[in-house]
Amino acid sequence: MAKSLTKTLMLPNGDPQTDVGRIIAELKSLNETLYGLYGRLFGNLPAAGAPAFTRGASVAVAAADLVIPVTHAIVAKTTGGVEALTLADGDPGQVLTIVLSVHAGNGTLTPATATGFATIAFTAALQTATLLFVDAATGWILLGSGGPGGVPTVA
Repeated sequence: MAKSLTKTLMLPNGDPQTDVGRIIAELKSLNETLYGLYGRLFGNLPAAGAPAFTRGASVAVAAADLVIPVTHAIVAKTTGGVEALTLADGDPGQVLTIVLSVHAGNGTLTPATATGFATIAFTAALQTATLLFVDAATGWILLGSGGPGGVPTVA
């Protein structure tokens, strides 16, 4: 399933989409698929109590809130100017998608622990980054990114 990114986000069924709510709903479905795939590839995910994050759930993060929560699978971030965003370590197998839902300034994300990148700069509305938390040593890895106005800058 190829996703084409032009001026709108193309959903897996080929439906062009600019509605943030619909995009988040599609990302929730993708997140569940990735979570299940990780469990099949690497064994059962931690079962001691409930996970610290809510699979398939989304949360909106307001402008000037600089901490990206690891408590939900989808984070819809609004920026209110140039923002230095932080991301704590997650739970092994956790898949997190960050969507820049409203762009009023660039937001640069710096995870506490990451492999393959140090920062992700969100510079346009509807840019996304999907991350997987592997373990405490590896941290977050980038599974993919996109957006109708170009992909976020990964450095």
